[in-house]
Order: sequence, then C-alpha cells, then structure tokens
Amino acid sequence: VGRYNMYLGGDYVGNRLAALYKENLNEEQIMAELEVLLKDYADNREENEYFGDFAVRTNLVKASKGGLAFHQG
Repeated sequence: VGRYNMYLGGDYVGNRLAALYKENLNEEQIMAELEVLLKDYADNREENEYFGDFAVRTNLVKASKGGLAFHQG
C-alpha cells in the first residue's frame, strides 16, 4: 500500500502502450520524478510533441506495442 509503478510512453491514439519506467515509488518519489520529467519535456519537446512520444524519443522508455515483450527492456 502506498507504493506505485510509473509507466511512460503511451501514445495519444492508443497504438503504443505505456512501458514501465520506475517501480515501487512512494508519493514523494513520484512527485520528484514528475517535476524533473515535466521540466525536461517543457524545455526540450519538439513542436506539437505529446509527452508519450517525448518519453520514447528521449529513451526514457522503449516503445511498447504489447505482446510477450511488454515488460522486457
């Protein structure tokens, strides 16, 4: 209870699943991660780029389309 996994990289239209970014975080850790991630996104995103696409492009997570390899990598 009170621990969460953080998933990133899902795409806007639902063709790419979010992939595991970090495991077993508490609320304080999640907020700290989000602060860093969202600042990086605001500073370095490409024009009209969604956050999930940014997460994959900058190698925060690998693109995941599902199947047997969903949690690999």
